[in-house]
Amino acid sequence: MPPSCWVASTKPEAGTKASLAMPTIGCRAGIAGTTVLYCWKGHKFTFAGHRADTRAVTGYLISVIAFAVPLVLGATGLGRPRIFIALGAVVACTWAVALVAGRAHDSQGHHLVPIWFLAGLVGLLYGLWCGGLWLGTRLRKARAH
Repeated sequence: MPPSCWVASTKPEAGTKASLAMPTIGCRAGIAGTTVLYCWKGHKFTFAGHRADTRAVTGYLISVIAFAVPLVLGATGLGRPRIFIALGAVVACTWAVALVAGRAHDSQGHHLVPIWFLAGLVGLLYGLWCGGLWLGTRLRKARAH
């Protein structure tokens, strides 16, 4: 472990009595929900892990893009709202089919993620798409007056 670092553990490792923010030895740093490695670099307090949690960040970026693209295009007036709603519906249907086709199976052949859950996720993204477009057109109309 580098100098001037400590490990804060939310769950003690087996055989130890470590609690939150107590220095522990032999912990696995970077496991979500169990341990986090903190370091001081000069006067900055930073997280020591160099790898990002790409699964959570990917979902966040997809939702931000699904909202921001129609927001910007609706606010600038670069396209008609009907075209964006239709485009969003086509993308949502295509994405839903791709998600259903690529579902994971367990060892007995059962699907791990139900179709209704995937349809709900795609529906939420389409709602973000339409909400961004609605807000963008409202901003454009407010700016025009």
